[in-house]
Amino acid sequence: MKILAVDYGTRTVGLAAADTAVPVPLPRAALTVRNDRDALDQVLRLLREEPCGLVLVGVPAVKDPERSWIVKKARAFADRLREASGIPVETVDETLTSREAAARLRPGARDGAVDAGAAALILEVWLARC
Repeated sequence: MKILAVDYGTRTVGLAAADTAVPVPLPRAALTVRNDRDALDQVLRLLREEPCGLVLVGVPAVKDPERSWIVKKARAFADRLREASGIPVETVDETLTSREAAARLRPGARDGAVDAGAAALILEVWLARC
């Protein structure tokens, strides 16, 4: 089964993919988005072009998730994506994935590499649990 991981952001959305037959997360792309609707449309377009059996959306673990605006936005994005795509969508803890992805990159890496790398780490966490 092909899996897409999404590192949700308000300006950039990182993507990574893997197949459970070969569970190696590969950073795919970083989408530049204007707003949540644009992010949803771009991810849905990708899912139509490359069908997946599961989508993972990173949500940071915080002490009080009801007071965190980014947690609320990421969960809402996951819910809208689930509804619009008809594909199972799970949320995965993405705490510190962007920092770790940045640490793994070579200096001068392309724009969006951190976001796509963070999505790959989200997928790596999920695959390790299975």
